[in-house]
Amino acid sequence: AEAVPLTGIDLMICRDMIGHAIGDGAEAEIAETVRVLGAEKSPQVSSVLAQVPAVPGVIPRRLDIDLTDQLSDYAGFQDAKIPFLFYHSGRNEHYHASSDKPESLDFPKMDACVEHLTGVVTLAANAPIEPFVYESDGQDHGTTLETIGILLPTLPMSARLAEQAPQLLAALMDKQSTTGLTERDWQIVRRIFLAID
Repeated sequence: AEAVPLTGIDLMICRDMIGHAIGDGAEAEIAETVRVLGAEKSPQVSSVLAQVPAVPGVIPRRLDIDLTDQLSDYAGFQDAKIPFLFYHSGRNEHYHASSDKPESLDFPKMDACVEHLTGVVTLAANAPIEPFVYESDGQDHGTTLETIGILLPTLPMSARLAEQAPQLLAALMDKQSTTGLTERDWQIVRRIFLAID
């Protein structure tokens, strides 16, 4: 098979670790969440994601890709400045463990994720604007903070930030809505996210 030239790729979708619920026994708002990173780097991809109809059983929640180091197969596309979406549910107790067996998977959530992704691919393939544009400095801190706020109950109480995180996050959300976040603020957001992850 012949390789597809990079100029012929509008969007890369990476699915990694989407097979489990988030939070042990968490309510559906958290358990059905799948994290979606990278949309903020392309206005067209962000628009496509916003138009996908809701699918019962999965709740896509956006986060800025800059919260984390490059973790998966999207990295080469990010480096080449090709728009991408990175879907994952975060690490869980079965990550790289012998307990990672079929019974630890959330099959209904995986089915719902496939239906959601079918919507993404269909809308992207029929998007009126081509090619999709990659914006290295694209960000969506407001949505990222909202998602972290929803996922905050999954922060282990043993984490160093556990007691401070709710107040820190509230202050950062206020600051984001008025003056915007500084680089130092963003590092705090990143630390909270990494403690959740």
